[in-house]
Amino acid sequence: MNDTGRRPQVVIVCGGRGTRLAPSIGDLPKILTPLDDRSLLAHLLDDLATLGDAEVLLLAGHGGEQVAAEADRLAPPGLEVTTHVETRPRGTAGALLEVEDRLHERFLFACGDVVTSLDWRRLWQAADRRGGLATLLVHRSSHP
Repeated sequence: MNDTGRRPQVVIVCGGRGTRLAPSIGDLPKILTPLDDRSLLAHLLDDLATLGDAEVLLLAGHGGEQVAAEADRLAPPGLEVTTHVETRPRGTAGALLEVEDRLHERFLFACGDVVTSLDWRRLWQAADRRGGLATLLVHRSSHP
């Protein structure tokens, strides 16, 4: 199957418990951590809205029902946001395997606990133009 011309699909893994953040956020799912009076999820969905008509699939673990409720409330126009709540923690690859039948041939994948100012539309278009098996976006870190 060729997804050229098909609306973008973005898969966000957001199953983390946020144990290192627990002193600040309690039992809140990590993707709902407040940043400038809005959650990481709110910032991410606003950034993804630049894609226009797109599908976002959240792979949630800890607090999945809470993540789903917030995603429904926060979804900007143009984004179809659905949440898959894991039955048990399975890690990133396991979460993807649980939804394998819902994945497009081409999709963008991101971690829900990363703050970025990424141009999602430009990334999607570049990956689509180049074809290939994968497009990987990396960033040098001073604290690997």
